[in-house]
Amino acid sequence: MKGVNKIRNGLFGLKLIGRVVKFISIEYISHMGSKVNLKQWNTTLRKAKNFVSSIFDKDRIQCVIIYGSSLNKNNINPKDIDILILLDKYECGDMNVFNKKKSISNFEFFIDYKDQILRKGINNYQRGRHGAYFFKILAYGKCIIGSNFYLKNINKVSNNIVYRDLLFRIEEYFYRIQKHFLNNRRIDIVYIKKYILRIILDILLYYDLINFTNFNDLHYTKLVDYCMKFSNIFSLDLLNKIRKLDRRNINTLVPKIVEELYNVYLLAFDQYNDKFKNK
Repeated sequence: MKGVNKIRNGLFGLKLIGRVVKFISIEYISHMGSKVNLKQWNTTLRKAKNFVSSIFDKDRIQCVIIYGSSLNKNNINPKDIDILILLDKYECGDMNVFNKKKSISNFEFFIDYKDQILRKGINNYQRGRHGAYFFKILAYGKCIIGSNFYLKNINKVSNNIVYRDLLFRIEEYFYRIQKHFLNNRRIDIVYIKKYILRIILDILLYYDLINFTNFNDLHYTKLVDYCMKFSNIFSLDLLNKIRKLDRRNINTLVPKIVEELYNVYLLAFDQYNDKFKNK
């Protein structure tokens, strides 16, 4: 009987250990629109590394960085994974070389050139519509090849210019909301919410209420709750309107939300002008 109990206890222990191991191994992070475990994520990173290394000579690759919402462990719906490749200098064949290789689905690749960045000056950094603040985003991205050039040079980025470029980006988000609202008979609630929440995120960044080292950890859906701590910036009435926003009230609430958010934005702009107008 004792022998039977030992066997039963042993089997129970193995089952318990198995559950613990399974629990520990399923460390979820966001990837390709669903939650995948750490092993799958590492496999994906390895594929990305191999893909980039097969296209460009090792001597040309300064660093390769993953950035954006895919680094957010709470975000279960990233549409793609953004990868920035920093090369030494521009060569004509760089854009065509991707056509010769079968790309990896759900990856979006972009190329920077170190010589061009240095020639323009780090404070004049721009990636598409993104200004100098994006240099900081890349600095705190996940470097999968090489040494992070952006992190090494982050102290050369002027806070004055970072704040200015953040304010310019906020203005563009208001423009996108207005353009969509005025020119579409059927308003896309997801699109509108996305840019309302991006405006809030950038205002938090502007006031240093979150920083570039951890802002990816703050999921958009949790922003409104997070902002409840800062009622001196965002009124509770405004946050409640954003929380209530849906397809049934979109035509009445969006104009009110935009008005109140824009006033918050103007206060930030006033502060910026007062703080940096003599610099």
